[in-house]
Amino acid sequence: MSVMSLVQRTPSGAEPDASSQVEPPIAAAVAVPTAVAEPVPVAGAAPVTGVAGARKGGDWRTTLLVGAITLALLVAAHFILGALVPRWWSQRIGTAVNGNSAMGTGLGLFIGFAFTLFPLFVLTFALRPRTSWAIRTTCLKLGLILALPNLCTLGTATGVGSGALAGQRTMDLEAPAFRGASLAGALIAAGVYLAGVYLFLRRSPVKQPEPETETAPDPQTA
Repeated sequence: MSVMSLVQRTPSGAEPDASSQVEPPIAAAVAVPTAVAEPVPVAGAAPVTGVAGARKGGDWRTTLLVGAITLALLVAAHFILGALVPRWWSQRIGTAVNGNSAMGTGLGLFIGFAFTLFPLFVLTFALRPRTSWAIRTTCLKLGLILALPNLCTLGTATGVGSGALAGQRTMDLEAPAFRGASLAGALIAAGVYLAGVYLFLRRSPVKQPEPETETAPDPQTA
């Protein structure tokens, strides 16, 4: 009996054995969300778009908005101070002088001289070499504060607004000779400052280069 006759054939239409079937693998249907990292700008590369570009554009818009608001506030402060400060300053000077020409001359000379000379010396100290920026900034602020009386007088005398014109009329009536004496005192202070700087630079010792000394040859090695 041959081997082929021992093999039993499966009849047609019969279902295959369940043990011979291989079930297909079940694919995962749930997608796991992944975080998208923002692109890092590289030197020489094209400008970054997306979230980083939106942030950069927002920063520029914020800077422009803050700059516009600051400029508007400065312009408003200029007009407000230009209308109020000359009136207030002329009234203070008029009250101190009280229509006396000698008093106006003396007060004008003192204010013009003192509040020009002191700011100049403070600014000179700020411009010294090897001075830290913190000290320079403090000296500049102090010099500006010391120069405020002369700045108020200058703004009142040269202004063309309604406040400056009212201040000029007040000084003409209640503080005669004050503006001219203040200008003379400022010029005298500038001259004294320049003379002091000249004398200081003239008397300061100038370092001369040390002459080179020739060493005598050792007689033992000669």
